[in-house]
Amino acid sequence: MQVYHEAEKACLSENRIFFMKSVRESFGEMVPPHWHNSYEVLFVRRGTCEQRINTKTFRCKPGCVILICPGDIHATDATAVGGCEIDVLQFSEEFFGTRRFLLRELTSMAIDLPQDGTFSLFDLLCKNAEADECGKTLVLSGALFLLCGVLADSCRPGEVAGKQTPFVQAVSKYLYDAENLRLQETAKTFGYSVAHFSRKFHGEFGVTYQYYCDRIKMQRFLCHLEQEEIALEIIADRLGYSNACSFVRAFKRIYGITPGAYRKLKNGRV
Repeated sequence: MQVYHEAEKACLSENRIFFMKSVRESFGEMVPPHWHNSYEVLFVRRGTCEQRINTKTFRCKPGCVILICPGDIHATDATAVGGCEIDVLQFSEEFFGTRRFLLRELTSMAIDLPQDGTFSLFDLLCKNAEADECGKTLVLSGALFLLCGVLADSCRPGEVAGKQTPFVQAVSKYLYDAENLRLQETAKTFGYSVAHFSRKFHGEFGVTYQYYCDRIKMQRFLCHLEQEEIALEIIADRLGYSNACSFVRAFKRIYGITPGAYRKLKNGRV
């Protein structure tokens, strides 16, 4: 996937904090890989999603909190049939002022916190995010400091995302633009044998080459859905599958339903 730098939100540059409540992600819709200079915290309110941060993929359910540190590449994919709802909080290091030291313990991760307290905390953040009054600003600051403290205390080695590498950046950009996603062709392009490239890809991306390319193909299929009612046989051929059955199996393995069922869901017929 192509990686891009997301410009900071206008209000983030002014107030050093930005909050969006319950951003709706439709089933199968992916926020493409990107990075920014601010910290970002995602809170899954409803549904499920997969969150990729650098080389690691986290499967997230309601109540899950995802922390993304500046510079880490991340992407989101809603996995529940009904989509998911996610609160988005961004804040700059400057927001902490003299308390910047609180950020030193933070590292990108996803973690399940006690739901009652977490929902209440994000409700409080939402209520006070746009407040100008001094009292509400203090409440907002306190809630954010508390959240970062909880995340720092909750960090465990197995939940920390891997670091982005030049190999991942180069290969992901190449695959996003490539028409031919065959393993042999990609390995040759980067000067590796198929076996060596496969091992290196799995080690640095955290998933197999086939799985990653299937995700790219599925996103291209979703683009076809927006255009017209194209027969699955034609789509399968365009995406490089040997037949429609292979394409259907790959789609169901990733999204849990068939392309036909997804098409009906997208068109509001179910």
